[in-house]
Amino acid sequence: TKSAVTGLSVIYRRMKLKTFRGAWGMIPFTEGNYFKNLAGLVPHAKKAGFNGIEMGLIVALEDAPREETIKLFKDNDMEIVFQVYTDGPVAPGKKWGHPEPNDTVRRHLEVFEAQVAEAMKYNPTIINSHSGRDWFTYEEAETFFREALAIQKRLGVNVLHETHRKRILHSPWVTRDLAPRFPQMDLVADLSHFLCVAESGPTYHKLTEVIELIAPQIKHIHCRVGFDHGPQVPDPRVAKWLPYTEGMENWWRMIWKAQKERGLELSTFTPEHGPPNYQMTDPRNNNEPLADIMEVNDWIRERETKNFHDFMATLQ
Repeated sequence: TKSAVTGLSVIYRRMKLKTFRGAWGMIPFTEGNYFKNLAGLVPHAKKAGFNGIEMGLIVALEDAPREETIKLFKDNDMEIVFQVYTDGPVAPGKKWGHPEPNDTVRRHLEVFEAQVAEAMKYNPTIINSHSGRDWFTYEEAETFFREALAIQKRLGVNVLHETHRKRILHSPWVTRDLAPRFPQMDLVADLSHFLCVAESGPTYHKLTEVIELIAPQIKHIHCRVGFDHGPQVPDPRVAKWLPYTEGMENWWRMIWKAQKERGLELSTFTPEHGPPNYQMTDPRNNNEPLADIMEVNDWIRERETKNFHDFMATLQ
């Protein structure tokens, strides 16, 4: 089979899939009330069919001593995807011996290194970084990624960098121009942000061109359905929003194909519909959410797991 991305012949092998339950919106520390803590969330996610939990490093630091958290995941045969943040309210600071974030590229790098080193102590499957800020100049962004990759090499770990508003890779056009300059850098694709930044739907050909360009660098997907005016539709299951779901699924299939052509043996995704204020609410009904995010994320997991295996079967 000829690879559209590399132009080389590719032997398609079976690629495994692992899915992760996001802790966001599930426990009080992450704006949710489904469970009291990770001890309640982890076994429930296991029974629901997930392979692990994706959470901010600060969630683990706040929830329980490290040895207890490691044991909790081991006892439930569950894996961890950590999110680290180079600044912001969820960036662990001096309470845990980490540098306090500020507005210099150097401090963003110091915070990055401290959090990655801390995350490694838990032996996570993936470390996902919210890297830098959207106001970085092009030169500052290049400096950050060049030095972050050097830090990763020194620490002996591969860190993925997420496409996310507020961060360096906040825009499809910035990502288009910057990410290919660092072909050794792997990405997390949260493409919902691209839709609202570009104020376009998932059928816009210029956005699709960007996804096709960066797909070979993407190793993990956040499966959240966005739209042209926001990063999260009220309910991806209903008729009004299903075309956005289907449009984003076309992009996710492009990523899976690129992963296959790259020779990856594992693909991962996290259904990541979040709580209010990401989730729209009804102001006339006590601000009740318009959809239950656990039900939505379970639906996405089931639907995209089937889509993944059906699509992989066409590549054999």
